[in-house]
Amino acid sequence: MNYQLTMIILFISLGIIMYILMGLFKRFTTNFNASDKASQVQARSKKRDDEERKVAWNDIGGYEDVKKEIREYVEFPLKNKDLAKVYGLRPPKGILLFGPPGCGKTLMMRALASEAKLNFIYVNVSDIMSKWYGESEARLKELFANARKNAPCILFFDEIDTIGVRRETHSGDSVTPRLLSLMLSEIDGLHNDDGVIIVGSTNVPQTLDKALLRAGRFDKLIYIGPPNKQARVEILKVHCGGKPLAPDVDLNRLAEITERYSGADLANICQEAARKVAIEALESKTERKITMSDFLEIIQRYKPSITLQMLEEFEKFRLDFERRARKSEDGGKEGEDKVTLDDIGGYQRVKQELRELLELQLKYAKLMDQMKVPPIRGILLYGPPGVGKTMMAKALAKTIDVKLISISVAEIMYKGYEGAVSTIKEVFNRARENRPSIVLLDELDAIASKRSHRSNTESSKIVNQLLTEMDGIRNLKEVVVIGTTNRIRAIDPALLRPGRFDIIIKMGLPTTEERLDILQKYVGSDSCEKVDCKAIAEITEGYTGADLAALAREAKLRVLKDVIRGVQGRNLEKEDLLEALKKVKPSTQKRSSLGEKSQEIRQHS
Repeated sequence: MNYQLTMIILFISLGIIMYILMGLFKRFTTNFNASDKASQVQARSKKRDDEERKVAWNDIGGYEDVKKEIREYVEFPLKNKDLAKVYGLRPPKGILLFGPPGCGKTLMMRALASEAKLNFIYVNVSDIMSKWYGESEARLKELFANARKNAPCILFFDEIDTIGVRRETHSGDSVTPRLLSLMLSEIDGLHNDDGVIIVGSTNVPQTLDKALLRAGRFDKLIYIGPPNKQARVEILKVHCGGKPLAPDVDLNRLAEITERYSGADLANICQEAARKVAIEALESKTERKITMSDFLEIIQRYKPSITLQMLEEFEKFRLDFERRARKSEDGGKEGEDKVTLDDIGGYQRVKQELRELLELQLKYAKLMDQMKVPPIRGILLYGPPGVGKTMMAKALAKTIDVKLISISVAEIMYKGYEGAVSTIKEVFNRARENRPSIVLLDELDAIASKRSHRSNTESSKIVNQLLTEMDGIRNLKEVVVIGTTNRIRAIDPALLRPGRFDIIIKMGLPTTEERLDILQKYVGSDSCEKVDCKAIAEITEGYTGADLAALAREAKLRVLKDVIRGVQGRNLEKEDLLEALKKVKPSTQKRSSLGEKSQEIRQHS
């Protein structure tokens, strides 16, 4: 009995010892593997860095303002330590590069490391992730330790959103929140004297955790957007260098037709054009140069990788997080509506009144405070469709040089009623952050219809939120709300009182003089005298500005068709406008006598 008891105790003791030894071995193996993996990551990044070490700023076409900003912010304090010490300048702890894919975020960091003679550690976030508990954290710690050893150093996390995504989106024992918390601790533990700069790049910055975006971690947020026309010319020059180009190749023309193409897209187009010509030369056994038609053929079947939805998401992120005040000159992007008040025909009294009101409210807010003049919170424009209410709001923002933040009904209702309330709150907060600004509520009646006891309580939440934002506890200083509607009687009366929409302006059908002014805008001042726009304006009673624009377009299409058929010296004539009147009818009412008046003018002329 004692022998059996002794053996049992012995076996239990041996089991406990083996369990402890296996745990120690596993911990040692995990740390060794993590250190080895981190070393492998660093070795791969160094090897890749050595392969691409020759990248310089001159190899990156365009983006001169972005390159200058990066160099001044990072390279200057590192290269001029004595001068930086005098002025108290220090390199940033972290930089976040965000923008569409293929626009050169990684390439710019390689060029910075090469020009500034800094060590560059490229980290592919997927190499950090491991299925073993604790190994991912150990690899991340080792990377930061290696970066300190190799200072001055740039530690570059490509696609940082993989581990920087919002922590509330994860549930359970996910490794990503633990890695993010560890990264935040490591960044906070860095000192300016360590010489380590953390750089992250992402295509989806809106998914990042807000704790990562604050100053002290990522001090600088830089938007690297799609290249503008001049940048596209420079990029094409870089990628066409050394290739046999024909004299007819016009890089300016190619840049004009490649809007929303990224730098990677343009590089690929140059490669595809060269490959096409090389294959043809091999088959025909005769060398030839790359012509303009070769580029055009490739571009016609090459879709840009940057979508309009992506640009909209990036613009929202910039307004919310980018730490710089941006004026509306940033809004002068290609493809953007640049209409001003001078481009709108007629409505002189309305334009003058609105411009004076908004300039007082947005440009002279301090003077209004001194005079104790209560601010204008909202302006409501109402009238029939097609008279230019929405265009008027956009033109006002562009003319007085303030930010325009618009809300579409489709965007508000996309996430349901609860999401609509959140969207409205987000838009008004964005307007306050970017003041002076204008909030445009287009088709206001669709989201702010009259409330009643029998109405849907969910829809009432949207109206209540609008009332709170416009006249609640939140201040709307230097922010003006402009609403537009075709059905003013459908809007909740609580919004129409002073203190919400203080000024209500009707934009009715244009008068004869206003129709003449509108026709001059669309037909052209010189052409208007030849085609007698005054007579056309007299017979187009009931036409809106949109109807007159359609009328001018229809008349010009008649001329264009004749030009295509080969008619020489074809110009716009009065007969073209009269024929167009037969097709374009007033959208607000029908006039039975229109045909008779058109016939009278034709006989008189």
